[in-house]
Amino acid sequence: MGQSLGVFGGQISELTLPSVAILVLGADPVAVGVLKALQMLPYLVFGLVIGALGDRTSRRRLILFAAAGRALVLASIPVAAALHGLTLDLLYAVALVHGTLTVVFTVTCQAYLPELVERRQLADANVSLQFSRSAIEVGSPAVSGLMIQWLGAANAIVADAVSHLSAALSIARLPRSAAPAPVSGSRWRSLGGQIREGLVVVLRQPTIRSVTGTSATLNFGYAMAQAVLLLFAYRELRLSPAAVGSLLALGSLGFVLGAAIASPLSRRFGLERVLGASGLLIGVGVLLLPLALLGPAGPVLAASQFLISMQFPVYNANQITLRQQSTPIELQGRVNATVRTVGMGLIPVASALAGVLGARLGLAPTIAVGGLVAALSPVWLLRVR
Repeated sequence: MGQSLGVFGGQISELTLPSVAILVLGADPVAVGVLKALQMLPYLVFGLVIGALGDRTSRRRLILFAAAGRALVLASIPVAAALHGLTLDLLYAVALVHGTLTVVFTVTCQAYLPELVERRQLADANVSLQFSRSAIEVGSPAVSGLMIQWLGAANAIVADAVSHLSAALSIARLPRSAAPAPVSGSRWRSLGGQIREGLVVVLRQPTIRSVTGTSATLNFGYAMAQAVLLLFAYRELRLSPAAVGSLLALGSLGFVLGAAIASPLSRRFGLERVLGASGLLIGVGVLLLPLALLGPAGPVLAASQFLISMQFPVYNANQITLRQQSTPIELQGRVNATVRTVGMGLIPVASALAGVLGARLGLAPTIAVGGLVAALSPVWLLRVR
């Protein structure tokens, strides 16, 4: 419940933050690209440190701090709008702080799960979390679009803040984390050494190394398309926020199907083949988006989202389980953080690049480039034999 509420809040932010920039402040492609980049920059800057902290302090406490902190920082946007003080600079600051707390929440949740279930239960636990996430992915775009349409983009963020606060209250009921022994000052100075331990595990384990490369490439291409998607939908397809939200929600039904078939597919065809096929199909889904200009825009956008949405639960459930099963409990935070830092750390670069390309080449060509990069991501898995 705690993670589902956190995901719900994150999904609302995914639509409302750039919508505030576009619809309220009139942001151009470069400004939207910078906003998206700042949301993901903390993975690159702080990811490894946060992972190490999660291995040497209470993971439950870190998750609570992140959930409550996200609620507070998002609340500043509707307050600023009410006081006529909403600016792009404030949005940039909120995106950076919110992104940092999201890294804390996401990385620490994945490290905390093996404390709550036995290793043989991890695969089922991760699939269950993907089912929960899928249900949120289906409903949140439509809810977000309607709130933006009815309440205004800035006021819609109130629901986002409330969801994060509810997540904190839910997680507070979990068992206290079995944290390591208190850390002395001298041990804090060895933080760099502990970060290196996580890097070494990822670099020396061939399967984890190849999956990390696949994720980084896939995320880079997908992030390029996502950075300009709302601009493309609002300005070139001329869709309203409610229409965009409803179409994305319709396409997001693919998350439910993907979560249902994740385990059977991996058992039938093997992890590497399933991951490779998922990455390829996500790229194909992105490449469908520019075809919406040829019409009809709504069905094409929904079909693209459905194909993409169906693949992400398949990809994520299997690669997360692989990491957790292959990593000692005391290294969970560092290994998860290392993989996510590499996999997510290039997204700020992709978002900024998409903003520049969108302004110079156009939005549809930028999306097509992103789709091509994503489709090529499985090449990394050819080395796993």
